Amino acid sequence: MEKVLLKVCKFTEKNGEKKVSREELVNGLSDVIDAEELDVVFILFDRDQDGLLDRKDLLDWLTTEFEERHLKGKIRERMDRLSVDENGLVTSEQFFGAYQDVLTQKEVDYISEIFNLTESSYFDIKQVECWAAEESVE
Repeated sequence: MEKVLLKVCKFTEKNGEKKVSREELVNGLSDVIDAEELDVVFILFDRDQDGLLDRKDLLDWLTTEFEERHLKGKIRERMDRLSVDENGLVTSEQFFGAYQDVLTQKEVDYISEIFNLTESSYFDIKQVECWAAEESVE
């Protein structure tokens, strides 16, 4: 994550516009993020759709990445506390109960949205493990 942040800061300082194009990011960050991931970044964070990310767009992207990485770390730390049934399922109530002292309501809502959870939902713990193990931008 620090590598990405430093490189992005250099781009915005170099071009003097305080904005970065997709091509500049692809060229400069090819060693840490692929072009497909950057396409997603532009779809999500280029709010004015001008093909450039300004400092606010970049900050929003990096903040989101940091928050998700932090959340995934919290989830990985407590997987052993979950009471999973023989089918590998856990209720959302059990899941959030195991994390109630470390997750914010915003994080609970985010996870619920990702896995389409309701209060009485069951979900496959393997899906959660896979999601939590995914590497985000470093």
